Amino acid sequence: QFSIGYEADPERKSINYGFASPRIFGKEISLDINYADTSDGENSHLYFGRPFYSSESKWAFGLVNVLTNQVEAIDQNEVTKNEYLHKSELHEVYGGFAVHVGEEDVSRIYLGSTVDRHQFFVTDFVQSAPPEMRELKYLWFGVEWIKNNFSVYRNINQIQRVEDIRVGPRLKFRFGYGDSNFENDESVS
Repeated sequence: QFSIGYEADPERKSINYGFASPRIFGKEISLDINYADTSDGENSHLYFGRPFYSSESKWAFGLVNVLTNQVEAIDQNEVTKNEYLHKSELHEVYGGFAVHVGEEDVSRIYLGSTVDRHQFFVTDFVQSAPPEMRELKYLWFGVEWIKNNFSVYRNINQIQRVEDIRVGPRLKFRFGYGDSNFENDESVS
């Protein structure tokens, strides 16, 4: 599905373009691409992977890239005091495995790696030096527990379709660690 949208709020205006397909090449592979041209920068998002399509799915994987360029303003009493360009990147790859698939619940584990980078640059309006670059690289381990409880609804995600929507509780935790071996300035956990 293709999408084009326009959003406006007091802080910014944006034109959004997107493409999403839950089944590429007839396989259980998803692709989601979004780009937003905003009044103060631009944002892009890419997801490619195989999610857990059902409670019985045994494995999943994903690749996520999020890039953002936007002007950050520091206001005081509704007056802009400082401004800088903030470029951020999030790159993530992960795999997930179902360790328990039961009638009433599902338990899964995830293993992944993340790079989270933030760079700051001066603009024409800068009054003081921008923040220093920050980059975090870390490996992570995640745990997820889902109670299998569904309700039947119509017209939620697709018109004239009956859909089973999960309404049961879901708990998800993620624990990560990165130190100087990952080229971090300091240990991250």
